Formats: sequence, C-alpha cells, structure tokens
Amino acid sequence: MIRTKVDPLWFKRCCAFHLQLFPDRETVSKLCALQDGIERECDGPLLRVPAKSMHMTVVTLINAGAQFSMSNDEVWKLNGERWTGVVERLLEETPPICLSFQEVQASEAAIFVKAPEPPELRRLRSAISDAVWFEDWRPKPPRIAHVTLFRFSAEE
Repeated sequence: MIRTKVDPLWFKRCCAFHLQLFPDRETVSKLCALQDGIERECDGPLLRVPAKSMHMTVVTLINAGAQFSMSNDEVWKLNGERWTGVVERLLEETPPICLSFQEVQASEAAIFVKAPEPPELRRLRSAISDAVWFEDWRPKPPRIAHVTLFRFSAEE
C-alpha cells in the first residue's frame, strides 16, 4: 500500500506563477482513459485532475512558498511583463521538444505520468531559471517531465 499525505497547500489560498505546457486534445484523451483505468483499479482517496487542468509545469516562476519583501502578486506585477518577454524569446529560440510519457508513478501526494527529460527541455528550464530572478531568489527548475493525474485527498 502506498503511504499518502495531503499537500499542505491543499484548500488554502496560494499565489504561484508557472510556465505550463497544456497537452493537445489527443494526449488529453489518452490521459483521461488512463485515469479511468486507475479509478477502476484503485480504491484509494483519489481526487481526479480535470481534463482541462492537465498540464506539465515547465518551470515555476514564483512558487507559493517564496518569501519576498512583498507579496507574490506584487512581485509579478513588478516583473511579470519583463519575465514574459524573456520566456517568449527563449521559447522562440528552442527547437520543438518531443515528450513521451511512458511511466505511471505514485508519490506520497499524487499519481502522475512521467517522461524522460530531454536535453532541450533541461536547457530551456535552465535558461529561464538564469533569466528570471527577484531579490536573492531564482526559480529552481523541476528535474522531471510529468503530468499529474490524481491527488490524494486524505492520509491513509
């Protein structure tokens, strides 16, 4: 049995800013079919991620727990336009990235599908992290490519 925990931010107001990739319709359809199969086989406390909310986080520009001299909203208002321009330029310079989600994994907080992180994605994440900063903070790029299918809703 998988030991689960509830995300401490669950049901709390949080303010974070992410660059996200939303899968195409065909991929979302396949992910929904996978969710259906997991729901049939699992009797755990699953909260299904709605199809329209499925995404892969490329990089978190401001995380919910960041500690700045001002609110995350204010940091975004001050830097968001410049950061968006930098990200758009970096995206234009990045060749298409092919992701192949091949593995279903469970963590303490979620069930997700995972793809190997290709070098192009790693370089893009690193370039964004180097370009986006505020005070003494820079985003820390994720090390995996994944799409969350379920969150756990209670401890077991």
